Amino acid sequence: MISCIICSRQPDISAELKENIASTIGCEYELVVIDNSKNEYSIFSAYNEGVRRAQGDVLCFMHEDILYHTQGWGPKVVDYFVQYPQAGLIGVAGTHYMPAMPAAQWDCELSSSSMIQGELINGEYVTTNHLHDDYKASPTKVVAVDGLWMCVPRKMFDKVGWDDSSFKGFHCYDTDMALQVWNAGFEVHLCWDVLIEHKSLGSANKDFVEACDMLYNKWKSILPMAKGISMTEREKKMCDSMCNCKILYRISELRYEEVITSHAYRIGKRIIKP
Repeated sequence: MISCIICSRQPDISAELKENIASTIGCEYELVVIDNSKNEYSIFSAYNEGVRRAQGDVLCFMHEDILYHTQGWGPKVVDYFVQYPQAGLIGVAGTHYMPAMPAAQWDCELSSSSMIQGELINGEYVTTNHLHDDYKASPTKVVAVDGLWMCVPRKMFDKVGWDDSSFKGFHCYDTDMALQVWNAGFEVHLCWDVLIEHKSLGSANKDFVEACDMLYNKWKSILPMAKGISMTEREKKMCDSMCNCKILYRISELRYEEVITSHAYRIGKRIIKP
């Protein structure tokens, strides 16, 4: 059985998602919905609660704004863990490199993915096929996967867990779990047999930047890490430089936002009238 674990901002997930899972999964399953409508949980504590409630052999952690486009995806996931018993975590999008700095998993852009990304542009919902298989192999190993969809065998939770003692928010849970899996002697893979539509984009706010700092401080002894690709020292330096630029840009954007929304700035605009 597969346990579908979802941290929901509402008391329950949408009827659309319930119907979508029921009509596509193709095997026995249960829904484990953590009601976070009162913001009582972090994503880490919500998923730990989900693990405690779940009865399945495979635990599938998913966002509530996804839709499945693959019929019979449940047996495909179960079969994947049978075929690759060394896999402790699978996803549909991930990075092959994490630098030794407080970076997001998408910063270096050495990634593989198979998904449909949706977003609102000028009030219109638009989808884009995200297929990056430059590094596709069998199996496709990655350092970390995107948290929109992550499947873990139940037995892995004897060795790993959602770190709700170090992290309190909703960021970096996916990368932290992936690094735990690697550190436990197992592998992180991409599953090319499941196509998922993700209906929103994430945001890099102050909490996100702080979570990246915390993630780096926790795992800096094993970073940088590359999986599923071969990199020369020159290529690593180039990736590190690009990641560092993105980090600095993200921080500068946040500082700019803090300035222009400050009380002093608003008063200054009225006085100086630039």
